[in-house]
Amino acid sequence: MSCSQISIAAGVSRASVNNARHGRNPSLNRTIAQKILAVRPCIVRPTDRVPSHGTRRRFQALYTIGHGPTGITAATGLTTTGVQHIVYGTSAVVTAATYMSARAAYRQLVTTPGISAKAKASARRHGWAPPTAWGSNIDDPAGVAEVNSPYQPQSANGRDSMRRAEIAHLLSLGESVASIARQMRANEKYIGDLISQGLAAPSYEAAA
Repeated sequence: MSCSQISIAAGVSRASVNNARHGRNPSLNRTIAQKILAVRPCIVRPTDRVPSHGTRRRFQALYTIGHGPTGITAATGLTTTGVQHIVYGTSAVVTAATYMSARAAYRQLVTTPGISAKAKASARRHGWAPPTAWGSNIDDPAGVAEVNSPYQPQSANGRDSMRRAEIAHLLSLGESVASIARQMRANEKYIGDLISQGLAAPSYEAAA
């Protein structure tokens, strides 16, 4: 099974599976560990059904920065109706193929603001969390979004808010600047600069 297949089957982030696989951290959140250990070897097929919360959170976060169903449809290949069903929580499960396309679209769209004022208004009305509110716990069913995390679009020098969230998560796991730079394929000065600006670690379920 690939890291993506394990993360889908376990309901945890791919980063958590990757970190466990490479032994990057001396310890692991017990809840995450139990979910990974509960996975039985199998191949996740594109038509298999998986929980929709990770896909829904990504789409809702994209709404907060102006990417509505039209833009998400173009990036994922889903229908606008399908996107709306996921966004508004009427679909409890999605196919593995939809989940993977949602992840790819999220990475593509999250670094730039969209143009849909209607999507932003809907996100405000429903109180959806922006991209910066989610770290690697976006796929964790028990994951909690960080409040008061305004969206900061990617600037010309590439220091976008999603990288800040990832750095904060790795810092919370005790990773060094050198290790973070290596994992993110960035230089240490860039990582150090972001850390010096003040990064709060994202909220995760406390380890038992």
